Amino acid sequence: LQLSYQQKDVLQNNMSSVWHNPSILPVFREEGETVEGDTDDKTAVFESSPFRQLTWDLLLRLMTKIAALDVLAALSASSDEEAQYQWFKGVVGEALPTFEGNSAPQVDKAFIKDLMRRTPSVTISADGGPGQLVDPHRAAGAVLERRAQIAAEWAQVLTAIPDDHRALRRSEQSPPAGRAG
Repeated sequence: LQLSYQQKDVLQNNMSSVWHNPSILPVFREEGETVEGDTDDKTAVFESSPFRQLTWDLLLRLMTKIAALDVLAALSASSDEEAQYQWFKGVVGEALPTFEGNSAPQVDKAFIKDLMRRTPSVTISADGGPGQLVDPHRAAGAVLERRAQIAAEWAQVLTAIPDDHRALRRSEQSPPAGRAG
């Protein structure tokens, strides 16, 4: 709550200068379009940095968490997957705290590696019927597949951002309607 308040305060205090400083705006432009302050060294914009690495890690962490919860929901909807669901519910329940807060980097990789290191097992039915297979590798595959789907969905949504930014910049440059220029 304190961090949110601080961010809000910073935004409120700096809002008037943000829109008039092109160096801090995201860079979405048409091919060949330039903005005052551009440098000739375009490769510097794409160099890796600790901030970009942590942002990438956060993105993978979030996609993996959502994918694991989606797979868990899909398993819960299938009566044939009761044993797999019960097992995976315990695994996800243990792992969820590692996806939150200030935990070590590459939580997503550790989660998938943990699933891949586990051995498949067969549950014993309480009523003497046939047991069910619990397959950690299938769960890992389902999480990775769902994560790829999520990434594709998000990438599709993000394709509209450059157009949105260009429209916003055009609206900033034109005088408001009804105001004499």
